[in-house]
Amino acid sequence: MKEFVFFGMIIVPVYIFSALLDAFIFNSIQFLSGDNPVKASDLDNDGQTKVASLGESTIRWTPANDGATVTYERHATLVSSAAGYRLLGETGSFLAAAEYTADGTVTVLDHDCQVVQR
Repeated sequence: MKEFVFFGMIIVPVYIFSALLDAFIFNSIQFLSGDNPVKASDLDNDGQTKVASLGESTIRWTPANDGATVTYERHATLVSSAAGYRLLGETGSFLAAAEYTADGTVTVLDHDCQVVQR
């Protein structure tokens, strides 16, 4: 499937169009303003951690000697229920659940109520 998308983007000149946008528009804006309009992240308080936010999600990237640490944060609420716990998003949407059974096992469900792990 990825190959079809790749060849489709070659037939429809997506790469050429994005290169022209970068060469003429984004580089001009960066040259005139001194700020990169394409960057997706800012530096955090420590001067090294890059932070990108999109809706309810925040991703932090911190460089380390042996690579980098990537932290994915999503603002959510943990609610206790009779069968276990439910994880709800900021808008109240169901994200995940952990349910206890009578024999002591725990079942983890995803947002589609499909079993992830037992």
